[in-house]
Amino acid sequence: LHILKGKSALLTAQISEMGQLLCTGYDGAMHFWDIRHFEQPATEAVGHGAEIRSAGYSKYGNYCITASNDGSVRVFDARTGVSLGALPLPNPLHSMASVIDDDRAIAMCGDEQGQVFIVRVNGVRDASTQPQAIIEDSFLSVAAPAAKNR
Repeated sequence: LHILKGKSALLTAQISEMGQLLCTGYDGAMHFWDIRHFEQPATEAVGHGAEIRSAGYSKYGNYCITASNDGSVRVFDARTGVSLGALPLPNPLHSMASVIDDDRAIAMCGDEQGQVFIVRVNGVRDASTQPQAIIEDSFLSVAAPAAKNR
């Protein structure tokens, strides 16, 4: 049994396929631990202005994508904790599902108004050998919200 300490109450937790644990809390920060070395301090990633409601790892664990109550989607380098880009959306976000792999990088986010946004992460592909993060002018882009059924 290992007990790890974050800075605030935890909202989400994820484990990457490469053995990294991610936790997010009410402070808008993420904490990363290497599962093989719990005794080492966590790497902290900051960037959100409110709690992170949802987080997910890329296929090989090199990237993390988050959705926050500050109304933004953010992509982080999961090895360093550095924010690679953010996309502000009109309302606080409450849920997210994402995939970043060899072929695509997208997230689907839900807000408090019942809208769903499809977010494309441009220039990021996660490969088992060398990850690529090419920052473009439009690093994150969003498709139109899905129409509500009436």
